Amino acid sequence: MSVFKSNIDPAGRQKVYFCCHPDDYERYYDLIREDIIKSNDNCAIFYESDPYSDFDEQELRLRLDAMDLFVVPMSAVFLTESSRAYSFDLDHAIKTHIPVLPIAVETDIVDRFNSSGLLGGLQYIDRTSTDVTEIAYGEKVKRFLDNVLVSDELAKRIRAEFAAGMFLSYRKKDRAFAQDLMRRVRTNEFCRDVAIWYDEYLVPGESFEAHIQDSMTACDTVLMNVTPSLLEPGNYVAVEEYPCANQRLRKPIVAAETVNTDKAELESMYPGISSVLVSGSDDASLRKALREALVEKAGKERLLHPDNSADHLYYMGLAYKNRIDVEVDADKAVELLTEAYTKGHSKAAAELARMYRNGDRVSRDSGTSIIWYDRYISQLEKAGSKDFSTCFDTMTALMEKGELQQSLGLLGGAEDTYGKCLDLCVATASQYGGFLEYMRIIALYDRLGVIASGRGDISAAERYAGGLLDACKWFEDDIDVIVFPENVKPDSITANICYDRMFACQRLGDISRDKGDLVKAEEYYQQMIEASRSLAATDSGRKIDNEGLNQLAIGYDRLGDICRVRGELSEAGDYYREAYDIRLELAKNHDRTEYKRNLSMSHTRLGYIFRMRGVADAAERHYSRAVKISEELADGSDDVQLLDDLALAYYNYGLLTEDASYYVKARDIWRSISDKTGVGRYKERYDMAVGSMNDAIMDHVRQADSAERADDAGGAEKHYKCIADICRMSLENEESDAKRHNAAIAYERLGNIALLRKDTAAAEEYFLQLVSILEPVAETTGMTDNRRELAVGYDRLSGVYESLGDHSKARDCIHKAIDIFERYSDLAGLAGSKSELAYLQYRAASLHE
Repeated sequence: MSVFKSNIDPAGRQKVYFCCHPDDYERYYDLIREDIIKSNDNCAIFYESDPYSDFDEQELRLRLDAMDLFVVPMSAVFLTESSRAYSFDLDHAIKTHIPVLPIAVETDIVDRFNSSGLLGGLQYIDRTSTDVTEIAYGEKVKRFLDNVLVSDELAKRIRAEFAAGMFLSYRKKDRAFAQDLMRRVRTNEFCRDVAIWYDEYLVPGESFEAHIQDSMTACDTVLMNVTPSLLEPGNYVAVEEYPCANQRLRKPIVAAETVNTDKAELESMYPGISSVLVSGSDDASLRKALREALVEKAGKERLLHPDNSADHLYYMGLAYKNRIDVEVDADKAVELLTEAYTKGHSKAAAELARMYRNGDRVSRDSGTSIIWYDRYISQLEKAGSKDFSTCFDTMTALMEKGELQQSLGLLGGAEDTYGKCLDLCVATASQYGGFLEYMRIIALYDRLGVIASGRGDISAAERYAGGLLDACKWFEDDIDVIVFPENVKPDSITANICYDRMFACQRLGDISRDKGDLVKAEEYYQQMIEASRSLAATDSGRKIDNEGLNQLAIGYDRLGDICRVRGELSEAGDYYREAYDIRLELAKNHDRTEYKRNLSMSHTRLGYIFRMRGVADAAERHYSRAVKISEELADGSDDVQLLDDLALAYYNYGLLTEDASYYVKARDIWRSISDKTGVGRYKERYDMAVGSMNDAIMDHVRQADSAERADDAGGAEKHYKCIADICRMSLENEESDAKRHNAAIAYERLGNIALLRKDTAAAEEYFLQLVSILEPVAETTGMTDNRRELAVGYDRLSGVYESLGDHSKARDCIHKAIDIFERYSDLAGLAGSKSELAYLQYRAASLHE
């Protein structure tokens, strides 16, 4: 049967469930466990001992209900293959509002995550991210755990608020009855501040009995859940718990009968129990017994006059939210925290904001979360305190609110919130010189820049990028006076500041380039490259890592682009080669889509340079490599970016080789993703491919005409074949009257050339191709010339068959030509149509003779 195991003794600790696909346990358990323990050591991490075993559904739900957090390592196998962990365990957590922390442990799974029916709306932490402008992975984990779990210090503070303690004695098989009994206890107001200890999730071991005895000793009364299972011989309640409470410790006992039990047998096994036995379903009797045990016998009169101060309500709300010596009760937690807030406890508002943000025991509700953030921030601002603690809490709340607004697409609100946070961070950093404030300033400029770029405000984006660059320089100038946390050393941060400086220079360079100021753009890109290189010389000895190398390659590309615009192709090629060499190594050493895609782009850039310099062999080599890489990445994928890359690779290869089949491939991809996304640039690229196809056709038409005028039948034939091939390929996925007409004309010309060299077999084949192109659309074509050309095709076929002596086929074809002129009235208005029809009729008559 299914059994949960824990890494350590879980007594008194928060309970974290490691929810994974069975194949992922060996890969990720130790890794993720270490991440969690580093951030919060007051938790026990549970895992499924045998995920393929049978399980009792009700029992498993009770076990899962005991968890305070689900940590889910997101892998491809977890998101795509069936497992109990996904379909049952995680589903239960989502439905019962147990907090869930998804952690991406593999790259390129964002689309699978977003399309997941269970996980799609959740925020996740990416363990694989190399984006150094983000908050560090470890810091994100710590922030999340601090929001949903309780530290050992805070747990002790909460426990100090309880006015009395009660030990719940029950058989594990009766857990559902015991939980219902606890709910009945809580209906009595005087029991609100009573801690109920029950070994909900102890793992059997050496300390099992010691925990129970210590907890029973510390409690003021014992509540027994009475069912027939207490009558089973040798059970732990009869052998240990009842004798300890009744005889050794002489604790007041309330025996609540939740299932009808034989009274005589019960008294026999539990001497004296009859005097304290009450009906667990009789609320009045249970209330009287609890009051007598707690107040009159245990002397806890303060239960009748509970502490309703803001502080007490706050900590009791945390107790019910986090299962600190009480069962989880989200409604009670929200009620107590709300009341604490109304009495002026600002942190209660923060707790409620984070509960609704994270779906922590309540349904996730971003709108309600923002309301509580506003209330929290308002209370902090009304306090008027300028001390560091208040400023720090305000900055944190503003940061979290802005993140939530940004995730919801409320960019205007997020920009305003981040702006307020930035002002406060700057003021606080100037006054206190704290490390975190500097880091937040850098992060805020980065986020504000992203938002400004997203709404197309280039001026604001440039201002924020400039602020990011200034913040990096400010940090570097003040590094000797900044107050660093004990576990953070200045040398370890230097590389990250280089990264941030690098990104700021890139953005400023891009903005200057787009504004047409290539001189300033070049200066910023040179600074970007210098920042990338300086990573190798940090005092910590840290070398340029993969992302640094990737950004260095981007810098070289940007400089190459500027040279290309200036017409300096040789210099552009040198920069592109620098970028290519870096990306080739990255792609060889790391199986990441991003690095392979970037390598493909480098091939494309070098292909362009060689094509423009007339080095066709080198251009073809690079363009073909770009095609191959793009095909591998796009194979079986519906990722729009990868498909766009492939279409562009096809298009460029077509430009180089003049093989229009690549235009067709590119056109079909761009049409598909244009229809799928509605994004204008894909429609523009589709039109570009269609235009190139039309240009190719017209170019071949001009060359064919020129060849015919020069009596170069072979040259003309070559170009007409190209025209026919392009048009036929185009028609495979897209209907076009014009393309049909061009193909038909090309086949007519090819047939005529074949007749000139007396190759009737070839002529027949070409004319058959002509009619096969036009016959299917004779009724629907919008071009009169297509019907006329179809009649011409039948006439030409008739002549071929007549020359071969097959008069039957010749007559059949000539009658089809006549039928077209007689059936379609639009042909009657064409110049010369009467004489053409008369000629066809004459031909028919001669064939009958």
